[in-house]
Amino acid sequence: MSVQKPACHIVLPLEVPWMLLVTLVAGTLAAEPEAKPPSGSQPSVEHSAPSQAAGEPTKTPDRDTTDWHKLGRECLERGESAEAIAAFDQAIAEAPKHADSYYFRARAKERLHRMQEAIDDYGQAIRLRSNWGSARLRLGNLLVRIGKTKQGLSEQKKALGLGTLDDHGLEFIYIEPSSSAEFRFVYVPPGEGVVGYDEEVRLKMAKQSLQPFFGHNATPAQRVRIQQGFFLLDREMTIAQYKALAPKSDNRLIGVGPAKGSKAPLAPAAKTGKATGSPRAKSGKIPADTSRHHEPSLELIGDTPQEAAPLSAGKTKTPKPSNQLESAADRPASSVSWHEANSFCSSLQARLGLIVRLPSEIEWEYAARGNSTRLYPWKDEGFHAWAEHPEASPQPSAPQSQDVSWVGAYDMAGNVSEWCLDTYRQSLFDKPSAILLYTPSNPASLATTSTGSKPPPERTHKKPGPARSAKPGEQEAKPQSRTADQNSVAVTYRGGSYRDNRLNCQSPVRRSAIATQQDPTIGFRPVLLLKAAQ
Repeated sequence: MSVQKPACHIVLPLEVPWMLLVTLVAGTLAAEPEAKPPSGSQPSVEHSAPSQAAGEPTKTPDRDTTDWHKLGRECLERGESAEAIAAFDQAIAEAPKHADSYYFRARAKERLHRMQEAIDDYGQAIRLRSNWGSARLRLGNLLVRIGKTKQGLSEQKKALGLGTLDDHGLEFIYIEPSSSAEFRFVYVPPGEGVVGYDEEVRLKMAKQSLQPFFGHNATPAQRVRIQQGFFLLDREMTIAQYKALAPKSDNRLIGVGPAKGSKAPLAPAAKTGKATGSPRAKSGKIPADTSRHHEPSLELIGDTPQEAAPLSAGKTKTPKPSNQLESAADRPASSVSWHEANSFCSSLQARLGLIVRLPSEIEWEYAARGNSTRLYPWKDEGFHAWAEHPEASPQPSAPQSQDVSWVGAYDMAGNVSEWCLDTYRQSLFDKPSAILLYTPSNPASLATTSTGSKPPPERTHKKPGPARSAKPGEQEAKPQSRTADQNSVAVTYRGGSYRDNRLNCQSPVRRSAIATQQDPTIGFRPVLLLKAAQ
């Protein structure tokens, strides 16, 4: 006997409770047709329906299957996992070769922690559509979570080796077997975005801060088109994550200051004649509230003028080492130099067999702002960063925090600043253009890291389609080569820290420090490219 359409009369398995029937009917009657986003709009963090993979025959399920599958999707979006599974069961009964139903049923089972059943469903979806990157990635993540790291990494690398992913809201999970430290990378999909300040906005910010040079190196605003997605660590590298792969000889109390006996160069003080170990040198007492009057303050790194962060009035204290801070393994790993951050990325790359490096400035700002002109990572007009606490210390990222970007990355404003790949230059772009075409890649020429090793050349399992070439009025760009192999070279960092005021936590703000600097207010978070390392 055939199953009738859910819009008329829903037939469910006998073991499904009658309350489920009421829920499904109510959801069906209240469901609105899915609105299609306008062309060129910002992709949502929510998962979208995967498109048919290239080279696969087009499958056209019958109407009953389509209705049940749509009902399952609606239940899944409302968080009704059990009801979604029941609907997908019916869709699969009608069309056993409908790969999408297996895929989304696996996601519902994953939410209910029915891991082995979810693995089986992802596997069936892959058997029906072998080059489905999103299904392979989710399968790999699950295998890693249940301890099958080698098998999981194999599936993850196959997924990334395809060069493209067809689902938003994806993540890449790695758990270091020796320490159980978990690394969660969130997917930053391709699309268009804005980096930098409009001059009118910059002048407004400069007036508010009473710093005439505020944002001078981050204007004019530039539209960019990111031509391939990438992954970004969902939070600033934690102490636990850093210690899992850092050299065993590094016994520093990461997060509070330079190593004992460190010869890291000191940044020159700003017109005070006093040296400071922080790139945030200050002159005089500057209030945290930047709407109040104070004298503008500049610091010099090499021959580059760079604005210092206004600090709270009174004496600023560097957090002291303590057993409490040492045990706070989920706090950001700061006091790590740019060279040490690059060395860590190389170690993680060796574990994964995938390209891992610091984000370029364009990648970092795109992951923070996306297709928006807002100046902070979050969507509303409030201020949610851990900042303006010069006598405090970095805090753990909180899953319930509102300091989260459009891709699900925490603390991209405040807490600790974050190293970027780029060596510092006065302007981020050589010249403005209508749109900048940007392809995340590994720079062709890489300087040796502090360990004396070079990251291996990139290789892909399957070469993706060529990125679109620039048209008149456009220009192309790729990440800079790492050239900061000399201690005196200045490199960039972004995001602001717990010591900064809120204006200096804005996404377009660009800062620089010496590459060997170990500062308690600077940490890092790596990116993971859709490319395999040889």
